[in-house]
Amino acid sequence: GAELATLSPAGQVLLLEVFASRRIDDLRPVALAALSSPAAEVRVAAARALAQLGDADSVPALLALAENPDGLGKEAFSSLRQMAAPGVGAALLALARDAAGERRLLCVDLLIERRAESAFPVLLEFARQEEDRKLGASAWKGVALLGGRDDLPTLVEVLTTASSDTLRRSAAKAIVAVARREPVASPRTAALLTALPKASPEARIELIGALGELGGAEALAAVREALAAAPELRAAAVRALGTWPDASPADLLLTLAREETDPVLRVLALRGCVRALGQPDAPPPAETVRRLGELLAAAGRDEDRKVVLAGLGQVSHRDALAALRPSLDQPALQAEAVAAVLKVA
Repeated sequence: GAELATLSPAGQVLLLEVFASRRIDDLRPVALAALSSPAAEVRVAAARALAQLGDADSVPALLALAENPDGLGKEAFSSLRQMAAPGVGAALLALARDAAGERRLLCVDLLIERRAESAFPVLLEFARQEEDRKLGASAWKGVALLGGRDDLPTLVEVLTTASSDTLRRSAAKAIVAVARREPVASPRTAALLTALPKASPEARIELIGALGELGGAEALAAVREALAAAPELRAAAVRALGTWPDASPADLLLTLAREETDPVLRVLALRGCVRALGQPDAPPPAETVRRLGELLAAAGRDEDRKVVLAGLGQVSHRDALAALRPSLDQPALQAEAVAAVLKVA
């Protein structure tokens, strides 16, 4: 280590690789000093070696380099992401709190890459600040990735108290991402269902949308109840039913597709029903064809009929061929009907 600076750049690179492969921690100061070498290849090798040798005290120097978009910056970022010495995550977290602008954003990205669960509260704090949209987007990414079941009530509270649609939507997306990692049988929608009755109309729209992506019997009951609410909540409920993760709302959507008076919601219900009937837990093929046939009869536009024909094309049953046959004689639907017939066949 003492002789490193006397070697040629190629020799210094090789020796730094040896230091890293043997993880000789006493040579950490040598690697840190080599970050200032006049030879670019030596600086890169030193940054790479610190992935194995670096500790919390190495973080500031590497972070300063990681702000640069060159090869050395990328190597420094990679080392900060990999360093496993105690205290590295805490050092990055402290720098994230104290930094601003691009440096704070860089710290956030590194904390996310390192899966630093202890950073969740700080990331949520950054996510709630709407002044810096770039930082907010990265922070919400980390919140969605690092949050767990115990964080769901906090995220729901953020959604219900948010002062803007953007913040509510971001919170809803994070809630869905966190809740989806929990088993379906777990109470992953409990916090949303608890907050729903007392939430503002704007927050209820986002809560209903999140319930639609998570599913479950209790969530379905709550969304069904929202169909009788104000028009904007009814619209949110129809959209939520259309994104349901299983076929359970198929019958409800079929009824809406036939009886809904709002043309936009009727189309949403029809398309949601086709999607629901294509889920793995859909009714048996013959029953699915029957329901799709009812949808075809209820469709008011050729664009909607084409969606139903595509749905019939996904059903491997001879009844689907019979349901498709009349559309083969209709010029506006013929191409879609032929494609669906070929898929069934």
